[in-house]
Amino acid sequence: MSKLWEANGVMGNSKWEEVCRPQTQTDGQGIIYRGRNDPRIVAQAQEFAKEWKDKTKVIICEPTIGNINYLCHEATVDFVKHCKEYEQRSEYKFFKTTLGRLMIAYAREKFAEFAVDGGFDYIIFMDDDHIVPSDLFERLQSHLDKYDIVAPLCLQRSPPHNPVIYKEGERIIQGIKYRENNFHTKWHKGDLVTDADAIGFGFAIIKVDLFKRVPKPWFFFMDPVGEDIAFCMKAKPHGCKILVDTSVESPHLGDPPIITWSDYEREKDRD
Repeated sequence: MSKLWEANGVMGNSKWEEVCRPQTQTDGQGIIYRGRNDPRIVAQAQEFAKEWKDKTKVIICEPTIGNINYLCHEATVDFVKHCKEYEQRSEYKFFKTTLGRLMIAYAREKFAEFAVDGGFDYIIFMDDDHIVPSDLFERLQSHLDKYDIVAPLCLQRSPPHNPVIYKEGERIIQGIKYRENNFHTKWHKGDLVTDADAIGFGFAIIKVDLFKRVPKPWFFFMDPVGEDIAFCMKAKPHGCKILVDTSVESPHLGDPPIITWSDYEREKDRD
């Protein structure tokens, strides 16, 4: 069992009580550290980084506002279990952490700060409404050396369930240029898409070094797009390389209950 889980209070181990996030009735989310992390938690993470200095350290982060569907929860448990088993036959060491019910952009910002401060090599963002195959990391890890962001195929929750893979464009409204993202459609199922300008972070493995190259804030923007898309666009001038392996899929919950590639093909054919 990962010590970081214990350090975040997940295990309820009194040994780690001093580094757990403080909780009170009037401050239900504990102390909020803006622009940095709780130094006690960071210090503990850095100790783990030293302890596992010969391993590639991966922190698994799940932004959530609560009310997680049981299908996603069970898939997450299976995913973490598989990652822990994969440690025994790989160079990787996995850790899992979470935050309380925070705005998604703020949660991503704090997770990224923690990954940088704690000395991790990769951060995994996995949304709480995606079903993650248990071996997903193992199936994607061969791409990590050459790319900063690696992801499986993920689809929109709403019809026509477009793949969340984008190319940058612009439009002019009353003489003012606005940046917009158009769906990237010039690929076939099973392709490795390497020319996307942005993707959604339903599931994404990101090199922590990318956050060192891209100035903060990473996930707070005024652009009318998702915080994950905006981050990709901000990271692009800093040499960010994205790969989407469309042979691997992380289904999205919605209507129908579990959205897969077949739902996209059906809706697309109706147009």
